[in-house]
Amino acid sequence: MANVYLGIDGGATQARAALVDEEGHVLKEITEGGPLNFYAGADEEVRGHLAALLKEMESSCSPSTCLAGMVVGSAAVLETATPRETARLCQGVIDLERVLVVSDCLTALYGAGAGEMGVLAISGTGSVVVGRDGDADFHRVGGWGHVMGDEGSAYWIATRALARATRGADAQEDLALIEAVCRWFEVSQLADIIPLVYAASMSKARLAGLAAYLAEELPDDALTKELFGEAGRMLASQIVCLMKVANFPQGPVPLYLCGSVLEKNVVVKSAMRDQLTEFRFEVEPAKHPPHVGAALWARQHFGGRRS
Repeated sequence: MANVYLGIDGGATQARAALVDEEGHVLKEITEGGPLNFYAGADEEVRGHLAALLKEMESSCSPSTCLAGMVVGSAAVLETATPRETARLCQGVIDLERVLVVSDCLTALYGAGAGEMGVLAISGTGSVVVGRDGDADFHRVGGWGHVMGDEGSAYWIATRALARATRGADAQEDLALIEAVCRWFEVSQLADIIPLVYAASMSKARLAGLAAYLAEELPDDALTKELFGEAGRMLASQIVCLMKVANFPQGPVPLYLCGSVLEKNVVVKSAMRDQLTEFRFEVEPAKHPPHVGAALWARQHFGGRRS
């Protein structure tokens, strides 16, 4: 009987899944599953989403195959899930001995580097830096969420832009930034954004969208560039921190960049690179998406096969 391995990237808004065979070939992908963050939804609902993904994948398998193991990357997990967290997500869905639950940023790293050494910097709505060193150990810096961290992320940029705009309004300066903020909120004066910012409907992801708007509206504005430059330096400081605690060999280290800020904002990316001159990095495109990375990790973890 041939073994197959399942990988799931369980983000905050949706899940993606991939099934691979013993050689690492992708047999099937699902790109629109329900979210697997048990802090954002009821446990029964989240387990239902997982069960639906598993059922759809198993229905595509022939009777001569066996699901030997599964790796789930979950937005609800900081690094590797505790037994309680694993049971909370998977109890009653799959044999807990056949599943490994980790942070979704780790499955993204595994996919980006195909399981090899490297560093992944993520800056989208939130931010985190993860790496796998020469000893094959995983390390993480950041990822604490918007209240305790997320430095250099779109949300971080947006909240600092709002703070700068309010200071500018009090001092009657920074008019370009204030006007751009008002346009994004579709109001005529800055004070009118107060009920909008604090409304229950103003999600973290929605407010983070202000960062991209400012990059488009004020590409040559000195104040906006200052904010983006600070974001890049904050991301670089996380990478430097990771490099100091991890054990990377001499020579260039693959660096993968992910998330809307690092993929689209050249000022942030440039400022980050300028702070990394003491290390040798080679920026490379990701080899696989996170859900395929999770499947390849399952193949390695449960089947003892290199990716």
